[in-house]
Amino acid sequence: MTVLVVALLRQKRAPGQPLDLHQPFEDRAGRIVLGLGVATTVFVLALSIISYAGQRTVFAKGANPLTLKIIGHQWWWEVRYEADSPHLSFVTANEIRVPVGRSVNVELESADVIHSFWVPSLTGKMDLVTGQQNAMGLTWRAS
Repeated sequence: MTVLVVALLRQKRAPGQPLDLHQPFEDRAGRIVLGLGVATTVFVLALSIISYAGQRTVFAKGANPLTLKIIGHQWWWEVRYEADSPHLSFVTANEIRVPVGRSVNVELESADVIHSFWVPSLTGKMDLVTGQQNAMGLTWRAS
């Protein structure tokens, strides 16, 4: 601010004479700045709308999600398909079947040692520590 004030005070102009501006250049520069500002605003809004739509799809809660409880044992994985009624629930080992297009809630825990649950085509890696429960949600979409 100090440098600006000093520059304005030291500027030599004839009394009553305005600053020497080239009006056509100033008009053109103003239109360019305004156009780029509008283009930036439209671009950011478009990206925000696309991001919002993508996140709604990724994080959508299904009406009837499948619940998997996966328990890591020292040499194998216990997979429990849980349902509201007991006759629809069942337990398998080392194998996961996920329906296409349906939301799945995965509850993870370890029975004895530290495990890493990782299915690269479904989701990222999650570490399991004995006594700690982790959860993740996913939806498999056919491509």
